[in-house]
Amino acid sequence: MPRGRSNVAVLFVVFAALLALLALTVEAARHDLGRWNSVVAVLIAAVKALLIALYFTHLRQSSSITKMAVVAGLVWLAIMFTLSLTDYWTRNGNGTPVAGVGCGGSLARQVALQSQSATFSKSTSPDTR
Repeated sequence: MPRGRSNVAVLFVVFAALLALLALTVEAARHDLGRWNSVVAVLIAAVKALLIALYFTHLRQSSSITKMAVVAGLVWLAIMFTLSLTDYWTRNGNGTPVAGVGCGGSLARQVALQSQSATFSKSTSPDTR
């Protein structure tokens, strides 16, 4: 594809937008937004990544199979983040799983309670010797 004057102008506009987003990232980092810090940072980074993918890697003009490969990669990345965050959110601060949460958590809690009650009943029962 030949590069025309308009294509170069579009790239400069995208470059200016990326610089503006960089300034926005720096400014957002300087302010305490509470629990929104991560959300704002990820949103800005996603917009920057989208601009780079669409314009500087020429994804807009690429074939449909290339676009499908990019979408498949993003879906796979979303699956990996979801599984990792699911594991992270079901743990205590010390890294141990939370009882009753996650895969088999309620069963694990029942087994733990049964083993505690069995140990307690053995220790409090009279000796039958």
